[in-house]
Amino acid sequence: MKQISKTDQVLKEMRQYLIDILVLSEIRWTGNGLEKFGDEYVMAFSGHPSVHRAGVGLLMSPLAHKAMTNWNPVNERKLDISQLLLSNGADLNLKDGNKRTALHFAAERSTLDICQLLLSNRADPKVKDLYDETALHYAAKTGTLDICQLLLNNRGDPNIQDFFKRTALHFAGERGKLDICQLLLSNGADLNLDESDKTKALHYAAERGRLDICQLLLSNRADPNFKDLYDETALHYVAKRGTLDICQLLLNNIGDPNIQDFFKRTALHFGAERGILDICQLLLSKGAQPNLKDSDKRNALHYAAERGTLYICQLLLSNRADPNVKD
Repeated sequence: MKQISKTDQVLKEMRQYLIDILVLSEIRWTGNGLEKFGDEYVMAFSGHPSVHRAGVGLLMSPLAHKAMTNWNPVNERKLDISQLLLSNGADLNLKDGNKRTALHFAAERSTLDICQLLLSNRADPKVKDLYDETALHYAAKTGTLDICQLLLNNRGDPNIQDFFKRTALHFAGERGKLDICQLLLSNGADLNLDESDKTKALHYAAERGRLDICQLLLSNRADPNFKDLYDETALHYVAKRGTLDICQLLLNNIGDPNIQDFFKRTALHFGAERGILDICQLLLSKGAQPNLKDSDKRNALHYAAERGTLYICQLLLSNRADPNVKD
């Protein structure tokens, strides 16, 4: 790029096509700084400290250079020119093909300084992408607490639901981000909003085996008996998984062991089917009825017998399961 013939050709093209800013890659300059070309054209560049490899540059017309208030040479692959773009009237809420704004990208990449810059210049934190996700959804997925806090402090809404009716709390609970869940709840997140399959944050936390998040949600009055699209509660989820501590927690918080799902199965059906003795013992001690039938007219004993788990069959029979029930 420092060869005179190459530089002259680039400057000629910029003048001909009225280009004020030209981004260049693989310039292979070392260090960083400003380099003047021709009649006041200026290159801001960032390269490797000592090796002639990679390198990025921003070639500016005199007009663009005058507008530049700040720039940051990050490394040989990145040159931060956000201040320059803003000073030239960049539309902060302009969307790409997937309806994402600059704030979506900054939140997704966990770049707090860029998020601060965009929000201070009135970027809208409530803008939705193609799937109706806001920057707060993105930050909750990545688990970036400081960006979540920043977005909430700048009118971010924790209860906006995406295309599948998921909120930021759904994503934080699903990914086990306790600090994000705490922050969202303290800023008014509704923990009883359900997504398109009626799954709530408690379902996600229970399914992932996150005792700490389940405790948090229940302490904030999450209902352990809410049903998903298939009429399963969080207790059904943990009975399948065999998570004894969460099962105990749900039952201690008025979880009902006799709720039947769409196929009339209870948590005890799942515990027996999977051969999880401690779950079956706990459910029975909390009032689970061993003779409830599912839609195939099978009780828990049918499943235990089919699986060949003698100890669960003995447990069920000692709790008055009827061995003569027909499916």
